[in-house]
Amino acid sequence: MKFKFLFLNFLFVSLLHANNFQNQLSLPSSLDINNPSWKYTQFQIHQKKSDSFSLLIKKWNSLTDLMYREAFRKIYNELRLSQQQIDFYLKTKQFLDVYGEHVRNNHPDFFETQPEVDPIVANYIQMKLNYVYPEKPLNVIFTDNTYMLATSFGTNESGYSLVVNTDNYSTEQINLVYDFYSQNKYMYHIEPATSLYSSRAIEVTNLLHFGITQAISQIVHQSDFRIKMFVLFNFNKKILSEEALSYYSNFLQFQSLAESCLQSNNPVEVAVFTEPFFENFDQKYLILWRDFIEDLKNCYEEEDLAAYEKHSLEARRAQLYTENE
Repeated sequence: MKFKFLFLNFLFVSLLHANNFQNQLSLPSSLDINNPSWKYTQFQIHQKKSDSFSLLIKKWNSLTDLMYREAFRKIYNELRLSQQQIDFYLKTKQFLDVYGEHVRNNHPDFFETQPEVDPIVANYIQMKLNYVYPEKPLNVIFTDNTYMLATSFGTNESGYSLVVNTDNYSTEQINLVYDFYSQNKYMYHIEPATSLYSSRAIEVTNLLHFGITQAISQIVHQSDFRIKMFVLFNFNKKILSEEALSYYSNFLQFQSLAESCLQSNNPVEVAVFTEPFFENFDQKYLILWRDFIEDLKNCYEEEDLAAYEKHSLEARRAQLYTENE
């Protein structure tokens, strides 16, 4: 597979709730939680009350803290490993070297250089990354060898790599997005289903933004490194159980998905679209995500929510043809 590398440097953007970002939602300072900018196509979505969104974030910060405590309790009960010890190990050369070797051995193609990417795509990615990014320089890898929109790996000590799927972030796709936008038209990605009402739709611009912001969230929380350290090492002569590891991994994914939704132009759309991701998670997280969706809907002004849901249904009806319709 061919990979292209794009090296971008970004100024540090401060994060909200950054005192202990592992157990809270880390959101970019550019996100105005008191006056969020939401829309579907060219239509504005207003929040129901002036503090609806900020109260939602406050609530889910508290719930994220509870989820984190439960996940970490499982780790501590099995390994007798404190959070302070984990933070120490994340900076230790032994851990950094083993993790780096693991990535190189499992993804050797990530380290092959190729010619520069199309400036149109590079500028689009940079525009997204300028929205929020940590203080380390970022290496962006473009590949067709991933099933995800985007993913990431790396450490605070050695820097990070963002892996971008070229099937989605291609010159043709980006040009099409710009072309549609210039004509006040909107592209939708449709996930078909056996019925119209169980299908899912998301504006392509929101989908592409979602892919990048979720991968960025995983970098902010060092998600890949934190999970791999429990896979690659034992602690106090013990290995973390599959059940505890899965629960902790589910938490980190929930956290990154929630943060990505909250940064979207249409959080309800993204949250509904991603709900099926939780079907293989611990049942608790699926229930919590459905609660999250309802809380987001309750932030929208009722008429705007109804208008958006009608529009979404019409978009799916226009593109979906299933046997049950």
